[in-house]
Amino acid sequence: MGYVTLYSISFALLVFLLIGDVLIPPTPPPPPSHKDTLARLPIHFVWQLPVLGQVLCTFVATCFALLPFLFVLSPSLLFSKPPLPPFQQRLGWWIGFGVGMMGWAFRMWAKEVLNENFTYQISKPTVLIQKQPYTYLVHPGYSGVIFHVVGLLTMGVVGSKLSGRLRKLSVIVFVMGGVIGALSVRILEEERMLEVLLGSVWKDHVASRWRLLPFVW
Repeated sequence: MGYVTLYSISFALLVFLLIGDVLIPPTPPPPPSHKDTLARLPIHFVWQLPVLGQVLCTFVATCFALLPFLFVLSPSLLFSKPPLPPFQQRLGWWIGFGVGMMGWAFRMWAKEVLNENFTYQISKPTVLIQKQPYTYLVHPGYSGVIFHVVGLLTMGVVGSKLSGRLRKLSVIVFVMGGVIGALSVRILEEERMLEVLLGSVWKDHVASRWRLLPFVW
């Protein structure tokens, strides 16, 4: 198996895991709430499907998600002249894959710690989790999402036909800006609800932890 094939499979795997993280909830979702913007989206229909149906939807969504990559950010080895020497290209690919898998694993760890308290919808928790990754971070699951996306972008941009560091950097900044912006909206919604429910307990919890990234925010 050539490393181009390995690269393609590993990139598709990261995309599948990212989409599956959204389409395959670890626990049955609660009934839709008019206060939660996520509950009003068609995705709630997918959550009601059996696991096999959710996996099938994830596979189909992954195929569609890979189309822009094939036509816009196609692997450079499909072209006659790769933008980077083979060693640098392979190194960038596998660093990206490692970062992406680390982010996914961190996200799964946070979900496991939350257990039945994890939902994709904003809902009242049964208890305020303060152990394991929640000892240091307020939203470790979202931190995992960020690293997952960074890994994907690294693989996609390093293995793309985009020329010039500035163009590649602009793609990363643009996409990450959208991801962090969307997560910030979600975080603000969650924190407003938790502050109303828990009051000073929540304020003390947030004050002693980083939200997403240590020493950054």
